[in-house]
Amino acid sequence: MKQGTGQEEVKSLLKSIFFSKGTIVVFVVITISGLLLSWFVFQKWNPNYWLKKADACVENGDFKGALRWCNKAVEIDPECALAYSNRARVRMEIGEIEKGMGDCDKAIEIDPGLAIAYVNKGVAFAAVGDYERAIENYTKAIELDSGSAVAYGNRGYSYVEIQEYAKAAEDLRKALELDPEDWYGIQIRELLEWLEYEKGIEPELST
Repeated sequence: MKQGTGQEEVKSLLKSIFFSKGTIVVFVVITISGLLLSWFVFQKWNPNYWLKKADACVENGDFKGALRWCNKAVEIDPECALAYSNRARVRMEIGEIEKGMGDCDKAIEIDPGLAIAYVNKGVAFAAVGDYERAIENYTKAIELDSGSAVAYGNRGYSYVEIQEYAKAAEDLRKALELDPEDWYGIQIRELLEWLEYEKGIEPELST
C-alpha cells in the first residue's frame, strides 16, 4: 500500500508540475502577445512612425506617398512640429511652395527652436528667388544648431546667388567640415573649385 501510495504521489506531483509549467508557458505567450500588440498600436499612434514611412518614400522618389504619410502624422498629432516641417520639405519637392511655406510657419509656431524648420523655410524662399530671406532663415537655423551641415551648405549656395563669393566659400567649407560624407559633397567641392578658379577666392590652406 505504501509503495502504491508513493507512486500515486509521484504521479500527482509530476501532473501538477506539468500543468504549472503549461500554465506559465501560456501566461508568458499571452503576455508577450499583449505587449507586442500594445507596441504595434502605440506605433500607429506615434507620428514618428508615419514620418519614417515618409522618409522611406522620399528616398525612393515617391513624394506623393511621402506627402500621404506626413499628412497622417499631422492627423495623429496636430502639435508635432517635425511633422509640419517634413511635410513642408515634401511639398516643395512637388512644387507646392506656398503650402510648404505655410507648414514651415506652423512648425516654427509650435516649436521656435526647431532648426530644420528654418532650413526648410530658407529652401522655400530660395525656390522663389528671395535669397536674402533664405539666408536669414539659414542663419537662424545655424544659431539654433551650429552643427547643421545642410544649413551651412544651403546658405553657401544662396550667397553664390547674390555674388557674395567669400561668404559662400566659407559656408561651403564649413558644410564639408561638418559632414564630409554628405550626398551632395561632390557638388559642394565642384562649386568651391569654381569659386577659387573663376572668382578668385583663395583656396583653403591645408594643415
